[in-house]
Amino acid sequence: MPMPLRVLPFVLAVLACSASAQTTAATPVPAGPGWHADLVHTSDGGVWYAHVDKVVDSFGQNEIIAGDDKGRLLLLTVYSGQWTAHTVVCDGQWLAPTRSVDVDPRVPGREIYAGGRGGSLHRVTLRPQPFARFTLESIEIGHAAGEEFHAVFADDLRPGGQAELLAFAISGAVYEFVPAAGGEQFTMRKVATVPGRVRDVVAVRGEAGAPPTLYGVSRSGDLLAMQLHEDRLRHEVVLHEDSGLGRLALAKGRPGVLYVTRDDGVVVRLARSAAGWQRDVVFAGGQGLRGIASGRFFADGREAFAVYGYDQTVHLVARQEGGAFQVETLLASAQKGHWLAVGELDGRNSTDELVATGFDGQVLLLARPPGYGLPLVPVPQTLRPPAPAGTAAAAATARVFRLAARVGERARSELSSLRYQGGFETKSLVYETLVRMGPDGRIVPGLASAWRTEADGRTFVFTLRQGATWHDGRPVTAADVALHCRRWVGLPEHGWLRSNARIVAVQATGPLELRVQLDQPAALLADLCAINPTAVMAPSAWTREGDFQAPVGSGPFAWTGPQSDGALRYRRVADGALVDLVGVDGDPLDALLRGEVDAVVSSWLVPVAASRAVALRRDDRFLVVDAPGSSMWHLALRWYDGPLADVGRRRSIAAAIDRDELVRVAAAGLGDASSGWAAPTIVAWPQGKVPEKAPAAFPAPLRFAAAGADPLLVATVVGQLQRAGIACRVLPEASRDFDLRLERTHGVPYDPFTVVERFGRRPSPATAASPPESPVDADLADAIDALLAASDETTWPQHFAAIQARLDELLPVVSLFAERRLAIVRKGARAPQLDHDLYRLDTEWLAQPR
Repeated sequence: MPMPLRVLPFVLAVLACSASAQTTAATPVPAGPGWHADLVHTSDGGVWYAHVDKVVDSFGQNEIIAGDDKGRLLLLTVYSGQWTAHTVVCDGQWLAPTRSVDVDPRVPGREIYAGGRGGSLHRVTLRPQPFARFTLESIEIGHAAGEEFHAVFADDLRPGGQAELLAFAISGAVYEFVPAAGGEQFTMRKVATVPGRVRDVVAVRGEAGAPPTLYGVSRSGDLLAMQLHEDRLRHEVVLHEDSGLGRLALAKGRPGVLYVTRDDGVVVRLARSAAGWQRDVVFAGGQGLRGIASGRFFADGREAFAVYGYDQTVHLVARQEGGAFQVETLLASAQKGHWLAVGELDGRNSTDELVATGFDGQVLLLARPPGYGLPLVPVPQTLRPPAPAGTAAAAATARVFRLAARVGERARSELSSLRYQGGFETKSLVYETLVRMGPDGRIVPGLASAWRTEADGRTFVFTLRQGATWHDGRPVTAADVALHCRRWVGLPEHGWLRSNARIVAVQATGPLELRVQLDQPAALLADLCAINPTAVMAPSAWTREGDFQAPVGSGPFAWTGPQSDGALRYRRVADGALVDLVGVDGDPLDALLRGEVDAVVSSWLVPVAASRAVALRRDDRFLVVDAPGSSMWHLALRWYDGPLADVGRRRSIAAAIDRDELVRVAAAGLGDASSGWAAPTIVAWPQGKVPEKAPAAFPAPLRFAAAGADPLLVATVVGQLQRAGIACRVLPEASRDFDLRLERTHGVPYDPFTVVERFGRRPSPATAASPPESPVDADLADAIDALLAASDETTWPQHFAAIQARLDELLPVVSLFAERRLAIVRKGARAPQLDHDLYRLDTEWLAQPR
């Protein structure tokens, strides 16, 4: 029923200026196979929390309740594909809203409550208008000084009366808000102090007359069970994890089952029985996992939940009864995800819908297509265009986007992942690896949606992504992938992949199941991130005789061919958008200034001088953006003989380095200091231990090899050493006879495992023309061997820590900083999302309208 509101006149006057409504049409966006997605609202601030609920009784469909970064409560209603965002500003800072509940008996019907960063709590109601219209109105009902409310929850928590309202504060305090007699006032009282910051709460109904049990997750890593009694909120910790907990969801149709997200990307499934809680890890994705929702997402009602987080991807995790969980990608978005809500918003199918919100303010609706799961319903063959008006026909007449690249001659004749020529981005657009390294350096799905290990880590079983197709239209099968593997496994030219020598068989054991057997446990997943040779090529890329004939893969772009000007042209599979990779030989920024390309994105093969990028920020013709990169600069020390065989001298050098100055001066501020082997973006690799300053005597100037390094970086390092009393003589050319040498790693996806090549190889025999190589340190070699035998990627961090600890003791290198990744784009085009993977491009950005 409509919900009239009695408020003070001065409050009404304020709210009349802050409430608004705006209607827009849903905009289709690309989605995974078997799903469609719409952008239904874009806020100018992040949208943090969302619920699907019935709020407006005079409307047929449910609504979306959300809160954004500007302190607005959003109520999104839909009519025939048109979405109207009704908003009211509460306090100008981000908000966490409740569902529609009846807490206040003084107001007919239900209300919405919202609290957030400002420590204030607000009651929001609907004021009816003629012809089923309404406005939102808000009043502040309480304030906790110095607090933030990260979860606000209302339900019938003391059975038999009105719903109760709780607000969970950043300090761990829990407040109950109770309507006072008469007027608009509420009383506020603290009913508990719980461990950590509670971020999300769900309720599980108890027996008749018993209060429900609330489950809450906190940043301290605790899962709390809580019940509200007359005097207080009783609570206990039922699970503690070694990572902060973010969100939780009740498994739909499975009483006693909870899903809990951890900040490190893990989802824990908890099943309650008479014997207690059974804990299982059922998903491991990118760092910063936030949203989670469970619902009926399949017509057969199988167990399923969806997750969304900082990796910008909505994953659906599901299994048949008693089977293994499988993962598929529903949406690759441009924003970091924060929340997922589930509910009924599209009656044209038999399943639930998902609402995804995030940092860029987008509210996205994901649904099964019309007719899915409905018996006797005819469904048109073409349900909808795959993207808004701008399909292949429009793309053919649009201006082709041109991006600077290093394009080897081999790329024009044989663009094959089995060749170490032709570039990297040229191939990663076309071919997919089974797995890849995500934004935080952890392994995430690629062409394989899920994997597991068997036989004590000697067998890997991969499940391929459902619905994946080759560019020739054929479905991707496990037999196809096995055929590609047989083209490189065991060949000596690919021996740099450590697990290449360990693989004894690759077999298809089902249409989408691939088994890789090894003779001993190995860190296979790290090797499978490499573009050459593991990026998978289709069978039709080869003739029957095994000769290369065409670049055919399963990646987001299909190969079109070389153009008359030498550029390589690609067509995006989803919508036909075209892009040219333009080969440049000199500084790519010169090609941009000459108008030959529209953008430059730094990568391993496309370096961009930081000083030039900074200067272009002052040029209003261009947009310059940067993001953390992964290629590390190190100062290598000749630790095994000569003047630096003394560890005290090595410590003196390490203590003399000022990383912040190197970033500020030598990298023009476009770097991230790191004392560990790997860049800070590889979160599982720890920072190193910087030794305290200790003076040491050096009998002669140290020989400094710096061929290929920026002269400013060389000069800055030499200057820092000289200030510490360490003299250096810069060698005029590359030399293996050195005391110090500047080195740069290859970055993700080859880092951090480049430490294996750098310190895990056995030395080759010395010759008269080749000085002795560095011997192998036994402790470091043991730590590296343990990493190479770690088939379970969740154990890698402990091996990384052991390797870094030995590097701190031995000091064969002094880590400096990671160069930031850069993009310089002509004004008028949006900027790409920059991943720290230096061998891949933002494919959504490449296909943007021109």
